[in-house]
Amino acid sequence: KDIMVSLTPGSHSKGDVACNQGGIGDDVINITIRSMAASSCDMEPLRKRLPRSLKVGRIQAMCARAFGVDIDLQILHFRVKGDPFPTELDDADHTLAYYGVSDGAEILVNEVDVDARERENARRVEEHNRLVEEQEQHVSVLQSMQKSIVNVLANDTAQNL
Repeated sequence: KDIMVSLTPGSHSKGDVACNQGGIGDDVINITIRSMAASSCDMEPLRKRLPRSLKVGRIQAMCARAFGVDIDLQILHFRVKGDPFPTELDDADHTLAYYGVSDGAEILVNEVDVDARERENARRVEEHNRLVEEQEQHVSVLQSMQKSIVNVLANDTAQNL
């Protein structure tokens, strides 16, 4: 069971932070789940009463059934009213409570653009290869400089003998 930490006055406190274990009514929240994926963005949003202890992976399964978006391609975010920047729900093993999803929040379901992901991966590989090549060139230059210094020192030592 999740334990909620509250900063409200009048709670049983331990130090400066109050600890409350909510009842069942406190553990259930109203959520709107809206698809932003191109294939299902025109579908009606889901309105659900869900426990805050529900894991993100279960919500992904629900969205896969409702909106037809493959779980492996889903990106979930949530936002509360007045929040311009949604928060990503990026771990299927964490709960709604972990992310701080509150009553009245909206979960947005989006779909990964597979082509864009492949292009990004190809760009990263190309960048990595370019950096490795640059580093190898730097190493080659430094090694040749080191050899030159060793040769100069060897010549100076031979002349002094």
